[in-house]
Amino acid sequence: SVRDFFKRQFQALDEVVADIQTGVMRSGHVVQEIRSLTGVDGGAVEKMQVLPEIQKQFKALLRENGTHFVSVNLKHLAKENGIYEGNPVIFRRVLLSAIECCAEWALRSESPEVLVEIDRDKYSGLTLRFGQNGNRYNPDTDPKILDPQEDDAGMGALRRLTLLKSLWQDHGGNITVIRMGMSQRFTGFCVSLPAQSAPTSEPSVTSAKKTT
Repeated sequence: SVRDFFKRQFQALDEVVADIQTGVMRSGHVVQEIRSLTGVDGGAVEKMQVLPEIQKQFKALLRENGTHFVSVNLKHLAKENGIYEGNPVIFRRVLLSAIECCAEWALRSESPEVLVEIDRDKYSGLTLRFGQNGNRYNPDTDPKILDPQEDDAGMGALRRLTLLKSLWQDHGGNITVIRMGMSQRFTGFCVSLPAQSAPTSEPSVTSAKKTT
């Protein structure tokens, strides 16, 4: 009947409005979270081992998402644990967002896996590479994934990582899209850590000039 028709249309409209409201709320939470990183914790500095922190963030992801990522396996190829010294809040957000993005893509595989590599670049800077085996790399679109001007970043981990990129760059690091996997077919992220300042050496007693 005509009444049933309009009833179905209004129900569909209510569902669309609810989805929009949910998206706006999530977007607001993301922006608020990113802004908070530049506030009280902006000047915090902490020294931590990178690999244990990555494992900790992966466990947190599993714990906070119930059974959603229960089938995802974390594999690491770390030549060293790596040391990060800087803002711990921003660093943990970057790790968690990169891991969550890769875990979400990995679910497209029958045996979902997130791969983490810890290595050094040609300038001896510490780099973290996050890969997965579910989403294939598309050179025509994937370089735009972390572009804040793109509207298809969504409201989840990818949007957070996109917003975090500029903040991470302000701290001396960078986040880029790369190819990962044995055949370089899958989308991944390279997180470059800020360069660590060389420790200043104290003059030895023997080398110090006598003032007497």
